[in-house]
Amino acid sequence: MALSGQPIMVLGSVRSGTSSVSAVLSRLGVYFGAEEDLYGANEFNPKGHFELSDMQQLHIAIAESFGLQFYSGRWLPENWKEWPAGRFMVQHVGAMLKKHFRGRPYWGYKDPLGSVLVPVYRDVLSIENLEASFAICIRHPLSVLTSMRTRSGALAKDSLDDGPLAHSRIDLRTMGLWLYYTLASLRDTKGSRRLVIGYENFLENPRQHVETIVKYFDLPATREQLDDAAGSVDPNLSHSRFAENALDEWPGLVKRLYGLGLRAALDPEKLNNGAFDEEIDSLWDEWLHLRTMIRPDQSLEEKISLSWQDQKGLQQSIAFAANFEDGMLRIRVPISMAPGSSLNLHLFNKPCQVWIKRALWRTSTGERAAVLRAGPNGIIEDVYGVKLVIVLGPGHLTIDAPSHEGTLEIDCLIESDTYTLVSIVGAVRDHLERLNSTGMR
Repeated sequence: MALSGQPIMVLGSVRSGTSSVSAVLSRLGVYFGAEEDLYGANEFNPKGHFELSDMQQLHIAIAESFGLQFYSGRWLPENWKEWPAGRFMVQHVGAMLKKHFRGRPYWGYKDPLGSVLVPVYRDVLSIENLEASFAICIRHPLSVLTSMRTRSGALAKDSLDDGPLAHSRIDLRTMGLWLYYTLASLRDTKGSRRLVIGYENFLENPRQHVETIVKYFDLPATREQLDDAAGSVDPNLSHSRFAENALDEWPGLVKRLYGLGLRAALDPEKLNNGAFDEEIDSLWDEWLHLRTMIRPDQSLEEKISLSWQDQKGLQQSIAFAANFEDGMLRIRVPISMAPGSSLNLHLFNKPCQVWIKRALWRTSTGERAAVLRAGPNGIIEDVYGVKLVIVLGPGHLTIDAPSHEGTLEIDCLIESDTYTLVSIVGAVRDHLERLNSTGMR
């Protein structure tokens, strides 16, 4: 059975009121999932998170496949559907939504990480001939910082530098996260029905916001549901108040984005008419430019090297510069190899992950898939239907010779930042455990 009904996605950075807004929507008849499937309440969200546990795990898997670990500072690429596992992500998200929401007339999903995966969800829903509406939560970023300090037990400032810009690591990462999640929520929802909800004003005027939510999402709520939803909002949930000029010691982009969010919250018609879109795009471009300067997207060695035995049995090797198109590394090399021999591929001198989108030999008789095997310093795994190579050193991948002379063609994506090391350590640990269990260690 296909999906139906009206989906509502709750977006916003962590600690921005997404759980409170989801609680209101739930009381207005929006279904977020069965109680036993939801991530439960705790001291930070005593009324619940309204997040599906298995969807959280799927979001993490999707994000990691694009190098989007929580604090990584990476962003979803424009050509995400061309990336390895892109089409599998759409399939898995679609299956997950059908599992939880099939047959529901009004349903919602919420997870902060979903704020940067909106393009994936819009693609999934378009296949089902559905269009999501979006509730975008905006909270003063310094209140978000304060809340994250409380949650993590971090100090306001723990830098050795006593200057005005000496912020703790948790502050810097949280502010960066707030910028990215808020900007992505506004940018990626253009053209859809959306409502920006300023969290501080939401707590002070719950009844007004509940009525606006019902109006904009066309919910058939009863008077009792309206009263229940408004009564569920606790004005004491926010323990800090900041003026807009309190952001003066942060980059101007932060203050301008927060100001835009407040204006969009006050004028939803203008937001939905596209009046803010040019300003949103400008802020996004500025943020992207800053991130690119601070953290270049690629850190590859200057040369890629291949080595093999030719048809005379002589050892051959070649090195060439990396060729990137749309963030993807493309290798196109004509090679003549001895029958039954293997070619060794080397991309990096440091640990990394390589997602193989396509690997084939193109010969005079046609094309066939290249047979890939792990070299002495590599591990190969099947993930979402594609090959993931864990690179631990030189000679991490071997490729069997084709039946005829041909051109080797490989399209792949490479992750080599610090955050990728976490995934690599886990993969190596699992690999060693498998070897140990089979007695091969």
